[in-house]
Amino acid sequence: MNIIKSLKKLFQPPPRPEATAPEPSPQESPPTNITLNDTPSIFINHSEHMKKTDNLRYPIGPFEYGKTYSLAQTRENIHTIERLPNELRKVLRKIGRNHFDMTYRPGGWTVRQVVHHLADSHMNAFIRMKMALTEPTPVIKPYEQDLWAKTADVTEMPVKVSLRLLMALHRRWVALLESLTEDDLEKGYFHPERNAIVFLPEAIALYAWHCKHHLAHLNIVAQSVAENKAEKHAATSAKPKSTQQQTATKETSMSRAEILAKARAARAAKRAEQGAEAAAPKAKQPVQAAEGPKMSRAEALAKARAARAAKRAAQGAEAAAPKSKKSAESAEGPKMSRAEALAKARAARAAKRNQGQ
Repeated sequence: MNIIKSLKKLFQPPPRPEATAPEPSPQESPPTNITLNDTPSIFINHSEHMKKTDNLRYPIGPFEYGKTYSLAQTRENIHTIERLPNELRKVLRKIGRNHFDMTYRPGGWTVRQVVHHLADSHMNAFIRMKMALTEPTPVIKPYEQDLWAKTADVTEMPVKVSLRLLMALHRRWVALLESLTEDDLEKGYFHPERNAIVFLPEAIALYAWHCKHHLAHLNIVAQSVAENKAEKHAATSAKPKSTQQQTATKETSMSRAEILAKARAARAAKRAEQGAEAAAPKAKQPVQAAEGPKMSRAEALAKARAARAAKRAAQGAEAAAPKSKKSAESAEGPKMSRAEALAKARAARAAKRNQGQ
């Protein structure tokens, strides 16, 4: 304990002058000479404004220093640190890249600055804890986080760069924290601005709170984006609907029984229309048959037989025509005996051979 007291005296920083007067604390009670009923409305409105501002600045409340933590609580805080990258990815997906320059409160950081700040802060935390494990109560170097949030690598850098950095950093950080023994948890580092030693269980709890703190800020933005989308949708749906949309709305408002009855009536009308079209050709045939004289069955059969007989006679005449032509041609010349015909054929073959020679 004497070593701790001497370290506090050694590293106690000189008091720094305040540039501006501090904001009044919302916990301050009103002056004793002013009762609640006599308080002007301007003070009441200011108090409500300060309360709302504090709720936006610290949505889960400020961190409480000086508490002790059990091993189970420390393990849970390590799990909170481990879950940050995935939870951060989910809330950024809800916000959408078009809204990364929105702020969670007036005068607060943008979504982009919050994500890059998480990377900056947790890199420092990882180094501070590793120094505490490897050096005897090292003195850490504080940094101006508001100025860090305004440098070019924050204002001009895509959010996904720090998201990837956090995924790799938290993987190493959690591996380090899960390896701590009970003796390791008794180590810490000296914080010159707080003028106190921060032991590792409290440091782990601080950065578990830090994860939840800024996730709550981003969830405020995500909720605001969702509300804006809902308002636009409501405004669009409030516009006059077209005739087609009104018809669709009326159909939607009908009961299931009414919809089924309407569908059955439509199908019945379609079947009736198809039946009328199919019956139209059949109706034409009796009209055409009625135009000529009616014949008995015997007359119709006799007429059909006569037609077939006439067709067969015509086919027989066509087949007999070539034969009669040949006989006519043979009748024109004188008839030769078989011997004369053979002699004539032999003479023709001999003449042909002679021509070939």
